[in-house]
Amino acid sequence: TASPRVCATAGEAGKSPCEEEIKVRMRKIPLPIITLRLVIRDPARSDMRGWAALYRSPKVRRYMNGPLRRTAREWWAGNQRLGSDLDRPLSIVLPETDELVGVCGFFKPAQSGEWEVWLLLRSKFWGKAIGAEVTSALIEVAFSSLGAQRVIGIVDPENKGSLSMITRLGFSFLREYTGTEPWQRGHHIYGVEMLAAPSAITNA
Repeated sequence: TASPRVCATAGEAGKSPCEEEIKVRMRKIPLPIITLRLVIRDPARSDMRGWAALYRSPKVRRYMNGPLRRTAREWWAGNQRLGSDLDRPLSIVLPETDELVGVCGFFKPAQSGEWEVWLLLRSKFWGKAIGAEVTSALIEVAFSSLGAQRVIGIVDPENKGSLSMITRLGFSFLREYTGTEPWQRGHHIYGVEMLAAPSAITNA
């Protein structure tokens, strides 16, 4: 039988060594990520009013578990906790004005070698190919900095816009979602391998 994988980084008490290694990699993500039109960076406290408005929007949250009615203060407190977990949320902003475009991030699911990327955009920025630009940049970082063998996205099959975008980026259907989030039951998991992934990061 194969030997179990041993992670190089020692774990904290009560934590898996592999989980601790993942956290270390999360903290080493090279930020900010600069694309042709956008900056992807750590959330700032000044972003939180925009985060709150984004997550309250029924239009934006149509294919998720509905609007989340949290205050800016609650979002900021939540982000402080997530920053040390296996989820790395980031703000997407315009470089000229620092206006919030949306949010995105990385998540490490249980499947070995896979990293999930996700994003939400303010509706005023829909139809401008920003989703593809952000997703391409996240894919590149997942492969170059997080050691991903495959990048995945979880999509409601009714969300035709997101499906069209990720398939253009090289994602293909892998399996149905069978995780612990009830609202994601019936969603589909799509994945892309390193050789199929386009680049969106600039050297600026």
